[in-house]
Order: sequence, then C-alpha cells, then structure tokens
Amino acid sequence: MIVTIDSREPSHIKDWLPKQFPQYKFQIKALKEGDFLGECENKKNLGILVERKFIGDLYSSVMGSKGKKGRFPFQVSRLTTHQCDKIVILLVTGSVDEYVYKMQKLGVTVDRDIIDGIIASVVVRDNIRVIIDYNEKNALKRMIRTMQKVCDGQLDIPAHRNCDALAARLLNITLIQWKAIRDTYGTDL
Repeated sequence: MIVTIDSREPSHIKDWLPKQFPQYKFQIKALKEGDFLGECENKKNLGILVERKFIGDLYSSVMGSKGKKGRFPFQVSRLTTHQCDKIVILLVTGSVDEYVYKMQKLGVTVDRDIIDGIIASVVVRDNIRVIIDYNEKNALKRMIRTMQKVCDGQLDIPAHRNCDALAARLLNITLIQWKAIRDTYGTDL
C-alpha cells in the first residue's frame, strides 16, 4: 500500500506516521483533495481518500467566520465527486466537550447539535464514512489500518456507486437533465 500525505499536513504527522507503519510506502506531496490518500498496490481495490478535521476546525468550517460562509459544504461536495473510484472518509479528532469548554472560556457559544448534524449529514446524505477518535494518533492509526483492510479486500465495498447522481450534483443539475446530457454527449465530463 502507498500512502500519500498532503504536503500541507503538520510536520509531526508527516514524520510520525511512516515510523508507525514502516511496512508501507509513504510519500509527501500536495493533494488536490483530502489530506491522505491510500492506494492499493494491486490496483484491483478502490483507493481511500481521507479528509482530516479537528472538532474545532470541523465546527468553524461549517459555521464560517467574519461574515463568510463556511467552506465545509464545498469541501464535501468536492470529496463526493471521488466516490466512483475511491472510498471517502472523514477523520474527526478531538473531544466535543473539551472544544465546547474551551470556547465557553472565550465567551463563544457552540451548538453541539450542529456537530452531530454535520456528522449525520456526511454519513447519510453524502455517503462518506466517518472515523471519530478523541486522540489524533489513535485516529491516524485506525485510518491506516482501515486503508489496509480495504486494500486486502477484507471489507464489503458496494459494487455499484451512483456516478450519475454524482455527475448531476457536480454540475448542479437534476439527474434527469444529466442523463439527457450523458445520452447526447457521452459520459466524459
């Protein structure tokens, strides 16, 4: 298995993770999407694309700041376009309780229901798998072990992904409109 770590990830992760799993090949380079990419060397199984978020980053990326809309819905939309050839995972680390407490000390109110809603929406609406762990290092270990299980073919992966629905969503049109375009011009976006 080859694991690509996005070059913008913190140095402590880029240094620590390869030492924990010396049996895998690691490379550091800029990824267009996500923070980690696991690629199976046998090329038979799907790749695994992982977006890593701390609880606080997850919350602020949904809520936005300084009058700007949050970037998370846009990130999720971009990630879902990869579901035809990759398993997409959201890796969430940190404690909601610690984050809420820290923000209260700063005089900022955090709505816990929004955090639960984000995760539920990602799982149900966007078909993205979620790994949650309070401890960042444990979460990263779990991520690598999950990638390996996918590459080993040990997990049941849906045989069919609705690529037409993803294309329609990407183009912000209805499924019927996309099918008409596809039937006229082919599937090459």
